[in-house]
Amino acid sequence: MQPEGADDLDVLFPKDKTVRVNGEDIKFTEYGFYAGLLIRNAAKGFIQELASVLKCHESEMLDKVDTAFENHAGVIIECVAMACGKTSQWVMSLDEKDGRAVDNAWWEICSPFFVRCAKRSLHSAKTQKMDVGQMCGEHSSITDTAPTE
Repeated sequence: MQPEGADDLDVLFPKDKTVRVNGEDIKFTEYGFYAGLLIRNAAKGFIQELASVLKCHESEMLDKVDTAFENHAGVIIECVAMACGKTSQWVMSLDEKDGRAVDNAWWEICSPFFVRCAKRSLHSAKTQKMDVGQMCGEHSSITDTAPTE
């Protein structure tokens, strides 16, 4: 028997989830390292748009995430298929109810991956901007901004 609370992280941050679709149990799993490499490359546009969403006011985020999904539907379908071991054709064939169940399960399991990628993108962009500014002499110091007489 496990000590009480031993599975708290698994409950808060599950690594997989099973949903029933057309009488079949479909298991969604978090992307592994190498699958993540493929996804990061294929989903660059989605990740960049998600990074811009992270900079928005919280009240705007839901609409902007929905827009990001719509703008990158093709890659989202591929990402969903990879997470559940099905084909993109299978994902495309789902009706509204099953499609929403699949989408919700996928996002619950895989959103931490995409948020990490988006945050990394933001950090990388900020670091690159600082590096370019320093290379071009665009740094400030007290002596740079103090008036001279």
